[in-house]
Amino acid sequence: MELILGIDPGTTLGYALVSLNGELIEIGSSKEFSMDSFVEFLLGKGKVKYIGVDRKKIPKYVEKLSARLIVEVIKPDDNISKKYKVRFAKRFKVRNRHERDALFSAYFVYRKIRKN
Repeated sequence: MELILGIDPGTTLGYALVSLNGELIEIGSSKEFSMDSFVEFLLGKGKVKYIGVDRKKIPKYVEKLSARLIVEVIKPDDNISKKYKVRFAKRFKVRNRHERDALFSAYFVYRKIRKN
């Protein structure tokens, strides 16, 4: 299955996996993922086609991850406001801000690639 990965890196890694037709596959967060274990986890879920972030500057972790997966990172022109992400995430069950930000990032990419 081809996937969009929304990611919120940090001490707690938030991630959301969305299919190319917009279906939410999985959302989660963990403090346990190393880069290697996260890559292995992703490979077990399918083929990541795009990575999305909610910041205009791509975090170093995401740059390294995209290089490992050989995947394009799609980012907004400006940082996305917390207020907008909170409003967007109300339709979903998220446990924390990391999952919320990752979810928003995945659907940001989904909307962007649907326009093309």
